[in-house]
Amino acid sequence: MTALIELRDVARVFRTETVETHALRGVSMDVRAGEFVALTGPSGCGKSTLLNLLGLLDSPSTGTYRLNGVDVGSMGFDDRARERNRSIGFVFQAFQLIPELSVLDNVMLPARYAERPPEHAQDVARQLLERVGIAHRAGHLPTQLSGGQQQRVAIARAMFMSPALLLLDEPTGNLDAASGRAIMDLVGELHEGGTTVVLVTHEPSFAARAARVVHLLDGVLEHAH
Repeated sequence: MTALIELRDVARVFRTETVETHALRGVSMDVRAGEFVALTGPSGCGKSTLLNLLGLLDSPSTGTYRLNGVDVGSMGFDDRARERNRSIGFVFQAFQLIPELSVLDNVMLPARYAERPPEHAQDVARQLLERVGIAHRAGHLPTQLSGGQQQRVAIARAMFMSPALLLLDEPTGNLDAASGRAIMDLVGELHEGGTTVVLVTHEPSFAARAARVVHLLDGVLEHAH
């Protein structure tokens, strides 16, 4: 089976006039469709940089990234934006909900950028809110929700376009322990439903839920098991 994600000798260098920072140094890895992979490592080791590359929010300085068999380096800006909206769901530590929009409208945000938004988009959003256990808050504003509830909304939004790939950057980092476990249970259910999941986490017990753990140290893939 062709890997959904293929990285070959990917490096990412950030340059200013005086400093050159090597965030990733020759990373090669594959992620098969339907896998659940955890990325671990100390702060500043390159985990978020790698996730941003996988999510088409950034590009490698050198090396190649193929997503679903397509060389990302050959895509123009608009193509990358379309592919990101169609194929990738992103969940961040800080929720990143629009405070002026209702929970339902936040979940439907990807429809604004889609060439072909789902038919009956509002029904799709309501079903997703049901799935993440927060349908009763559809008309509320994000500020009226707890942190755990806001992260459920963020996950529903990430799943709105039925992405092949779900990327999560420390999704439990701003939550209490019980809410964090509940979010990870939800991520596990989405994976069991067929979604490919790549999770960045500092929490060993959450990383242990993945089928494979990839450890980064100073921008280098140290080991995977």
